[in-house]
Amino acid sequence: MRERLALTEALGHLIDEMIIADLPLDRLVMATPPGYDPSQHDSYWEETRHFLRIAAEAWPQALAESGFEDAKALRRAVLDAEARRIEAGAPGAFLLAGSTGSVPATARLMRAIARHDHGAVVLPGLDLDLAEDSWDRIGDERSTLATRFAHSQSHLKTTLGVIGIPREAVNPIDRLPPAIAERNRLVSEALRPAETVHLWRDALADLDMAGATEGMIVLEASDPRREALALAVMIRETLETPGRKVALVTADRGLARRVQTELLRWNIEIEDSAGIRLGGLRVGRLALLALRTLEQPSGAHILALLRHPDCRLGWPEADGDTATTRLEIHVLRQRSGLNAKSLTQRVTAALAERRSGSDSVSSEEEASLIEWARRLDAALSPLAGDATMPLTACIDQFIAMLDALSAMPDDANRWRRHASGQQVLAVMTRLREAGGSYTGTLPELREIIREALAETTLPAESGHPRASILGPLEARLLSADRMILAGMSEGTFPPIAQEDPFLNRAMRVHLGLTPPERRIGQSAHDFQMFAGHTDLVLSRAMQTGEGPAQPSRFWRRLEALCGKETWQALK
Repeated sequence: MRERLALTEALGHLIDEMIIADLPLDRLVMATPPGYDPSQHDSYWEETRHFLRIAAEAWPQALAESGFEDAKALRRAVLDAEARRIEAGAPGAFLLAGSTGSVPATARLMRAIARHDHGAVVLPGLDLDLAEDSWDRIGDERSTLATRFAHSQSHLKTTLGVIGIPREAVNPIDRLPPAIAERNRLVSEALRPAETVHLWRDALADLDMAGATEGMIVLEASDPRREALALAVMIRETLETPGRKVALVTADRGLARRVQTELLRWNIEIEDSAGIRLGGLRVGRLALLALRTLEQPSGAHILALLRHPDCRLGWPEADGDTATTRLEIHVLRQRSGLNAKSLTQRVTAALAERRSGSDSVSSEEEASLIEWARRLDAALSPLAGDATMPLTACIDQFIAMLDALSAMPDDANRWRRHASGQQVLAVMTRLREAGGSYTGTLPELREIIREALAETTLPAESGHPRASILGPLEARLLSADRMILAGMSEGTFPPIAQEDPFLNRAMRVHLGLTPPERRIGQSAHDFQMFAGHTDLVLSRAMQTGEGPAQPSRFWRRLEALCGKETWQALK
């Protein structure tokens, strides 16, 4: 079921991409590589074309029947209507700032504003230092698909073509301090197209390396825990100076949480712009633990559920904790009854074996264990197994399960009044409305509910007024006295280029879509923007939980250009 949900999401993204790129959906049915000959290829491509008819035919039909409009198509129509209004000579002044024009409709709007008598477009991070020979190689069709769209300036170069002006016609809006100008030149050289890196030697002769690296710190920690602690110390150090602001920019949400935790030792609460996952909050965590126990009722999962502070099963807290401890010692640590269909049967089998030995338990303890197991089975049983039922009925049973799990002797619905409980109920309401009359097996429905809870993100609560944790996108809009770019490992920044499960690179380009490497180009542009801060920290961990971590390609480019001596001085 998880794979089916992932394919559904990928198909939705593909539909969105087609609409954003101004491509009719029926072209998906004709999405074949150049020179495609069915007799010379695997039948997979024919199966893919057949499947994509869902997007090409069924989606427009579903919109027509429902009376709704596609959100991406509506946004594109609004942008195009505004562009036509401005092109027709609309009165007033127009300013568009901060967009690279990666969306074609946005690029057309930028063209209309740039050509208006009282219009201006501010391009973020356009590299005016890059040599002309390197600029010409960006997006060159002679390059491979993997590198054609991976440069930091690829989107901006395309946008300038849409606007209809050369790069030299763009005016800088301010004169940069000499140190930042040198820093920009350094980063520009580091990111130049691979085909022209042989020109580094000539560029270094004209580059003031000491000035370009002034205020830059390179942090390379042995593992993520040490990286988080070092970054927390740097943040605290910055905040000790009144008025100074610090921003931690990372695409690694795990690292962001570690830094937040480390800062709490000094009572510094810092907001993460990515928000908080509902599955990480109190009631959301209880719900996900229950769903995991239904999928895999192992001893570890049962204990994790019972140890949750809201799992009371109608008993007083102290009695529940005692029953859970007895269950762990007398039942879950034993191998008796591992194949039992319910926890009650497993408890009964384990107690029967103990009676025949020398370590039997008292009748009172036996009764409490059986009752504790019976209550857990009763709470989980409506959603156990693989029966078929409507999604709406499954949601009702899910809410009833949370009621039973969190019930206390004097308060059966306490979880509903908790803030995270209200969010769980809101997610279930939206899922009920979206699910309609859908019917499936319980494993499928449980997975749908799990995905809905796990992927829901809530706005973060307010934190320190002079410190923030930002994602790369949010960081484009803000500045700080100290900018920390953390988690610079390959696969995190830039992210892994995710393959399209339906179309390979050649098919996407033939169709008019960009390959997955466009995200690498976006990350390169973000890096080029961040690196222009006076007080800059670059950090990475050499190990992850899965093994050694490779430095980001941006890290390695900068290290190679700086040279060993300069790089070691920055660490």
